[in-house]
Amino acid sequence: MLLIFISFLFTFSREIPPTDSFEVHTKVASDTLTSDSLRLVMIGEIYISGNKRTKEQIILRELEFKRGDTVRVWKLEEVLIKDRNKLYNTRLFNIVRVYSTISNMGIADIHVELEERWYLFPLLIFDLADPNFNIWWRQRNGDLNRIEYGLRFNQKNFRGRNEELRATVQIGFTKRYELLYSIPYIDRSQKNGIRFFASYATNNNIYYKTREHILQPFELENRVRERLRGGVKWTHRQAFYTTHGLESNFYYTQVEDTVAKINPNYFGDGKTSQRYFSLRYDFRYDYRDIISYPLKGSIVVFSVEKLGFTKYEDLDQWDFTADYIKYSDLGSGFYLANQAKGRFSFPKIQPYYNLRGLGLRQDYVRGYDLNVIEGQGYFLTKNTLRKRIIKGSLNFEKLLRWTQFNKVPFAIYLKSYFDLGYVHNEMNYPENQRYINKLLPGGGFGVDIVTFYDLVLRIEGSMNKEGKSFLFFNIKADIY
Repeated sequence: MLLIFISFLFTFSREIPPTDSFEVHTKVASDTLTSDSLRLVMIGEIYISGNKRTKEQIILRELEFKRGDTVRVWKLEEVLIKDRNKLYNTRLFNIVRVYSTISNMGIADIHVELEERWYLFPLLIFDLADPNFNIWWRQRNGDLNRIEYGLRFNQKNFRGRNEELRATVQIGFTKRYELLYSIPYIDRSQKNGIRFFASYATNNNIYYKTREHILQPFELENRVRERLRGGVKWTHRQAFYTTHGLESNFYYTQVEDTVAKINPNYFGDGKTSQRYFSLRYDFRYDYRDIISYPLKGSIVVFSVEKLGFTKYEDLDQWDFTADYIKYSDLGSGFYLANQAKGRFSFPKIQPYYNLRGLGLRQDYVRGYDLNVIEGQGYFLTKNTLRKRIIKGSLNFEKLLRWTQFNKVPFAIYLKSYFDLGYVHNEMNYPENQRYINKLLPGGGFGVDIVTFYDLVLRIEGSMNKEGKSFLFFNIKADIY
């Protein structure tokens, strides 16, 4: 039962640092150096401890300083804080402490103390087939048949090089089988990486169209849809916070004849299958403090993707996406998050299966959580003001011997938010005119509960442009 409980938490979570893991400080051996913040010191030895599995080069890759570098005393602690965050953001460690000791001779030794995560464990898959919890609960009446469950085997930090090997066997609503192997660095400079991925999935129930911006399900006893995907991605980490990616994939999807009859535009022109290759480039500048639940920093993401290249493929489409998020620490426990995101695609006529918009994944206006609004393009801005009211940690050392799980950090934030979205759709489906090509404001108040390994529980009371108010529950961060 304990393993099931732990696996359940891991399934929904990303990592959040324990409350005592932000210990980044400078120990000074001489009082004269404490007041002389402009004085230059030289970096001496770099001592690393606690890395029982992780190779030292993976840790040193995240440190800005090297032996023999010189730096002002005031700058040293600032850089150590950034280095600590970079190490934590590798998701390899539960606790990271970074500090320096400065001798009277002006030599600064760097100390990195680590507590590694548990890298090998099975994860119980327990997820929803619907875009979010609220659609599942309100529109599908909490139908337990729409739950995804199965087993995911994860070997993280494979060979101690931050590699990941993952195998998934999922049954329930969607039967899915996946393999992934990710190597973050394949060269000595630790700048280039590669990832391989393959997936096969089948469904007996799918969303075949949208009416009044509500997803419409279609079900058969036999298989309704079959999907196959495989691809490879190359990454280039140009600098500490800047990454380029180039990804190539192959997609094949097939549906039963009935789907093409009741929605001829599902794949377009009454087709029952779709196959194509894609090529995607993305740029990412990620300067957030802790990527799992950021409070300071910013992130910029840009991508361009071409889907289909020849007349023998079933899709010919371009997608462009840009996203910018700024996180600000206002002091006294107040934090502000502002996001601006836009997407544009062409041609004008696109198959229903390939249309994107608001209401899918994290791209939605709060207050419209039950709606899916498709189009060739959209703009979204999300703005959240948070106030941290509680921060602490629960200690279960007497009950659990595993150090990776016996400390449960938590923080509670009160928040208010205002979002604004716009979806551009030139296809003008008569059954979906309510929200397309119109400004969509929404806002409200809520509570974020951030706990064990970044399990973010959100309770939100939201209102949309029509004055309709809803109480929503989610298990993911609102902006990240």
